[in-house]
Amino acid sequence: MIDTESTYIHVLFDQGEKTPDRLWMQEVDGDEATFAQSCELARRWANALGELGVGAGDMVATLMENCLDSQHVWLGAALLQAVEVPFSPLLRGDSLVHALNDSRCVVLVAAADFCPNVLAVAERLEHLERIVVVNPREALPGSAFETVSRDSLLESVGTAISVDLPAPGDIACVLYTSGTTGPSKGTLIPWGQVTANAAATDVTAFTRDDVCYYTGAANHAGARSQPLMMAALGGRFVMRPSFRTQDFWSDVDRYECTFTIMVGAMAHYVMSQPEGPQDSAHPLKYVLMAPVLPNVEEFRRRFGVEVCTGYSMTELSGPITSDGWRIEVPASCGKLRAGWPHYDARLVDEDGRDVPLGKEGELLVRTGAPHTLNAGYLNRPDATAEAWRDGWFHTGDVFRQDENENFYFIDRRKDAIRKSGENVSSFEVEMQLSAHEHIAECAAIAVPADSVEDEIKVFLVPVQGAEIDPEDVVKFAAKSMPRFMVPRYLEVVSELPKTPTLRVQKAELRKRPRTNEWDRVAAGVDIKTLQE
Repeated sequence: MIDTESTYIHVLFDQGEKTPDRLWMQEVDGDEATFAQSCELARRWANALGELGVGAGDMVATLMENCLDSQHVWLGAALLQAVEVPFSPLLRGDSLVHALNDSRCVVLVAAADFCPNVLAVAERLEHLERIVVVNPREALPGSAFETVSRDSLLESVGTAISVDLPAPGDIACVLYTSGTTGPSKGTLIPWGQVTANAAATDVTAFTRDDVCYYTGAANHAGARSQPLMMAALGGRFVMRPSFRTQDFWSDVDRYECTFTIMVGAMAHYVMSQPEGPQDSAHPLKYVLMAPVLPNVEEFRRRFGVEVCTGYSMTELSGPITSDGWRIEVPASCGKLRAGWPHYDARLVDEDGRDVPLGKEGELLVRTGAPHTLNAGYLNRPDATAEAWRDGWFHTGDVFRQDENENFYFIDRRKDAIRKSGENVSSFEVEMQLSAHEHIAECAAIAVPADSVEDEIKVFLVPVQGAEIDPEDVVKFAAKSMPRFMVPRYLEVVSELPKTPTLRVQKAELRKRPRTNEWDRVAAGVDIKTLQE
């Protein structure tokens, strides 16, 4: 379905010629574009950025939520052989300074709502010179930077541009990693990796009438691969700035969306809504869910959808996937992806030796097709050399594999917990506790206790309108968890600290004072008694 030697820009321009008037891209409650209009916007942005001095090899920063411009600035930069660097609009203060200085961007395209955060740190920015402000509601403020409104800039340029379209080995964008264990790094993403990412989803049964509903962040890999997947089908791409449980089904119905991606707590939020007779009457047919809910079969039956899953990260392109739209083992991410781009995988110990089947080890990957994995980290040769060793990319994620070749995500290597002589997966603790009806999301960490080894502490975010009883949660956990995995300490919080890519910042949780936690030992709750 997807031409592996092509790029998104090739596909889009081809659709612009074949089906110019077909509706292609829509903002929820906002603007929309046909294929021809999308091609025109890309060319216009290329000329606009060129007017600002952007040329081949330059980095162009963006600071926007999902919108037509968040897509077309990227494509316009690529037509100049420049590279877009999208940042989360949640960035501010030190994290924003780090991102802009580390990427060395001279030009920034930013929504008006996020410009004050940039101006607040202006004196600390070493490279930024010009800002294009999208949708300013008032006169542009004076600042240390040259500023221009998006509308006035685009109106001053045309759409005629003669360029060489990018090749699979050219850099499509720079996506910053989560930075859960240190400063975030800019990952160099080739166009071939975008293509491989798009090809990871089985769209055999899809048609040009299918519609993707995208609620991930504009600076995520999905905002690059999912448009390519839908453009290749001749389908439609609908985007909302972020996921909202209360708007999910109304958006799906209004825009006739047939496919969506659910990550983290999204599926749990949807599942926690009151059941109704119309639950399976919506247009939605396909859900890519990662990780998978333990009760995924109930989810599938209730909403009348097919579900697939998989494992990936910013630096990869979907090496592990379910068998099409079948979830054989909900606890598993699936098996090594078959076919192009010809993935290989290993699980290794700390010395780089392969571990026996069934044992835990760090996942290493490589592909047989060029340019289908990351090309390293921007301006960081040491980090690139550390990640790429002996021809393999070291993910930093711990997995195990069973006799049927299913892969099971265990944890980030640095987040594993040692308790009662056992290695405990914080991910597994979190997944099992998230099945509790009052828990929206949670995060497990190791904390010092009154023994040689760590104890497990879990931070719990309640479902809206619900209250969490820590003792009830422990009793719930004791029903399905081995004794050593049941957390000792629990703390209810309104939200979890997250990176711009929505990964939980466990390092921040470990720094918090332990003054508001509930201790099951002090409360006299005996796990052994509960499990007898």
